[in-house]
Amino acid sequence: MLNGAPLMVPLATPFTDDSMQISEVRMARQVRHHLEHGAAGFLLGGETGEWWALSLSERKTLVTWLLREAPGVPLLVHVGHFLTGAVLDLAQFVGDEGAIAILTPPPGVSLTESELQGLCLAMRRHGRVPFAALDPTGTLILEGQGSFVEPLSTLKLDSLGFSRSTQLEECVWGGRVCHWAAVMGADRFRRMTEDWTRARTRLHAIHRIARGARLAKAAMQEIGLDLGPPRPPMMGAADQVRSIIRSLIADFKG
Repeated sequence: MLNGAPLMVPLATPFTDDSMQISEVRMARQVRHHLEHGAAGFLLGGETGEWWALSLSERKTLVTWLLREAPGVPLLVHVGHFLTGAVLDLAQFVGDEGAIAILTPPPGVSLTESELQGLCLAMRRHGRVPFAALDPTGTLILEGQGSFVEPLSTLKLDSLGFSRSTQLEECVWGGRVCHWAAVMGADRFRRMTEDWTRARTRLHAIHRIARGARLAKAAMQEIGLDLGPPRPPMMGAADQVRSIIRSLIADFKG
C-alpha cells in the first residue's frame, strides 16, 4: 500500500523513572531501535513527544541529542508553543541545528485567520528555518521557505488516515509518510499496511483511547525498550491498550 514510500517515526520523549529528567541514554536506544527497523526520518516534539510537558531547554536538548545520534537523517521538529517569543526561539535553534520546523497554533486558543497569518509572518521574518504551518483543522496555511506537509491523500493513502485532517503524526512530508502507528516499528507498520483489513480495526481502537505518548511508550515497553513513564498528570496506557499492542506486535513481527 505504501508503494515504497519512506516512513518517518514520531518519537516519544524518554524520561527517567521518576519523570523528572529527560533521558539521553533512553533517547539513544529509541533512535537506534527505529533506525534498525526501517525509520527513514523522525518527527520530534509532537503529541507523541509530550511537547506541552517540556521546557524550552528540554526541547532544544532533545534536538541536539537526536541530531547527534542520527546525523543526516531527515528531522521534522514541532516548534509550537503558547508564546510567540518561545516559538521563534525554538525555531531559530532548530534552524541553526539544520532541522526543519513545523508549527501548529497553541491548543485551546482560538486564533483568527489573520492572527494565524501573523504568527506565520513572524516565523518567516525571524525564525531562520524552513517551516510548515498547520491551522487547528490541520490545513496547511502557509509554506515557509519551501518546506510543507500534506495529507496522506497526496500519495493516495487516504485509507491509512484516522484523523479528519492533516496532523503532525499523520501526514506526508517530502514524499515521506509520517504515521503514529510507526511507533511500533516502521517495518512492522509497513507489514500492517500490506494486510490493512486485519490491522485497521485494532489500530482504530487504539487511536480512540491511547494515541501519542501513551501508545509509543507502551509499544516500546512491549518490544523491550523502557522509555520511562509519561510526565504527570498524563498516565500510562491501560491494560486494554497494551493487550492490543501485544497482539499487533505478535501478528506483524518486526
